[in-house]
Amino acid sequence: MSDLKTQRQEERLKYIDLCAYVMGFVNRKILMNRFDVKEAWATNDFKTYQVRSNEGLIYDHGLKAYKPIDSFSPIFEHESATAIQLLSNGSQTIVCEPSFASKSYSCKIPSVMPELKTIYPVLRAISLNKQVDIEYFSRSKGKTKRKLSPHSLIKTGCFDYVRAFDHNENEHRTFKLSRIFTAKFVNEKPKGNEVMDKDHDWNTEVKIIIGINSDGKEKETIKFDYGFKSDTIEIKLKKAIVPFFLMDWNIAPKEHLNLPTQLFPLKQLNPKV
Repeated sequence: MSDLKTQRQEERLKYIDLCAYVMGFVNRKILMNRFDVKEAWATNDFKTYQVRSNEGLIYDHGLKAYKPIDSFSPIFEHESATAIQLLSNGSQTIVCEPSFASKSYSCKIPSVMPELKTIYPVLRAISLNKQVDIEYFSRSKGKTKRKLSPHSLIKTGCFDYVRAFDHNENEHRTFKLSRIFTAKFVNEKPKGNEVMDKDHDWNTEVKIIIGINSDGKEKETIKFDYGFKSDTIEIKLKKAIVPFFLMDWNIAPKEHLNLPTQLFPLKQLNPKV
């Protein structure tokens, strides 16, 4: 096999490995759609992967896909950011040509990213609609053990969160992925009020009215920065997302109107929701 063909197959094998590890399943159709290859190529890739992984996958007729065996261990290294992007966006970043960026400088604010080997059971539970046992650091309770029924990921500027039903508190809550230090996949489906459809704040849309946190000469500049057409803007979003939206945009909440404009150029005008 030529070097180019070998490289391309390695990319497909790594994708099989990532999907099995994080999503808990993978099949030929997924591979064919991602890489635009024929069924024969996908079949050969799975045969090659099984040899490389020592039969690390087993076919599940219910899923109509291969799933990892109980003792599965990935044969490639994967980054947490790649796995989270795959599950939350359904996509992967592709590097086109490094020289394109040679005339610019970019600086990404460091974010705390959990290790994939720690959080993959949570991501797999979301993918397969199952449960997960975790150990978690909370500011209010310290180190705790919890059973979650996770249903969605929330991505903000610096952190990633999971929205889940907390069996300990008997309600839906949001958990920071980087605070999870152990996780174990539980092959049980959520029941009753544990499912996403019963998550009231996730399924409730609210309207946030945002204004300028200044009456000085910088007001017009702030309006220009944020694309204001008038003195306020209205934004509709899930109620569960409101705290993260306020943090991500540095918006002063309704109850804290005297925060400095330099750090909080915007303010929330309508009552707290």
